Amino acid sequence: MDNPKLKEDGGLGKEGMFLYTTQIGFNAPHKTCRTQVLLLTNDVSDKLMWKHSSFGEYEVRSAYNILLKDEALKSPVELRPPHIPADVWQLIWKVKTPHKVNLFVWKLMQDFIPTFLTLKNRGISTRSICPICDEGEESTSHLFLHCAFARACWHGSTLPIHTSDLSNTSLQIWLSNIILSFKQMDQVRMDYLRSVFTFLWTIWNHRNMVIQDGITPNPIEVILTAHTLPCWLKEAYEKKESHDNSHRGNYSAYQNIGGPWDLIVKVAGARTKRPRRTAFAYEATDLQGIVIFWVPPVVEHLQPMQQLKKV
Repeated sequence: MDNPKLKEDGGLGKEGMFLYTTQIGFNAPHKTCRTQVLLLTNDVSDKLMWKHSSFGEYEVRSAYNILLKDEALKSPVELRPPHIPADVWQLIWKVKTPHKVNLFVWKLMQDFIPTFLTLKNRGISTRSICPICDEGEESTSHLFLHCAFARACWHGSTLPIHTSDLSNTSLQIWLSNIILSFKQMDQVRMDYLRSVFTFLWTIWNHRNMVIQDGITPNPIEVILTAHTLPCWLKEAYEKKESHDNSHRGNYSAYQNIGGPWDLIVKVAGARTKRPRRTAFAYEATDLQGIVIFWVPPVVEHLQPMQQLKKV
């Protein structure tokens, strides 16, 4: 093999880095290899580079994402969380339900609800069979869609949801499709999503009462509760919006400390470490700021109202 020769092609735009082209020739005719080598000049010091960031600097976020991807690849395919569009996470919080209901749906989409199967997959020794139907493992999809109890609840509701058509669909995918289909959030869509959220939340509460209180599963109780809550929430939010709109224009009137008052009394108090050693001072002014009377802090051992009555 002939000695290779280096030819400088020029800098790469980064300090101390140059690209060289080398052509390696062999003794046999027409046997040549052309390659490029990246060399650093002597004035560049060595340093550690993080290849998972664009600038070569270590970022906790990039390392965390790598760990999540590795953990997801290690888990079985059926246990991997489905991909949820980013718009879903924002739309969840726009549904007008109590914050605990929105938080519950957010955890449900993350598959963070502590069902028996979720606890078992996290290494907790527990029975994973559904406590309501005793037929399948209690996953989120089974508990809220595929369980015979959940099917009876959805069938008895006024919502147009047929769980028999969702046998091969996960709860997260089904719910994300519903949320995205009602993205405009008008009054009709808001009422529908509110009903779906409260229905899921009611099923979960009823399941907890079955386990903790030992009650008998009753779909009628879930249906009645899930139908009453959205109506009550809708009425409460409408009253709040009506109240806010009616007082929005009169907000400045509440800022006027005077109002119908003729006298403004300012109270100042002090207390020492000794028991029952307190002192209060009062100053009364009219709306123009003229002092009508004032009481220096000379009277002790009296409550504030008793001292004011004495004046």
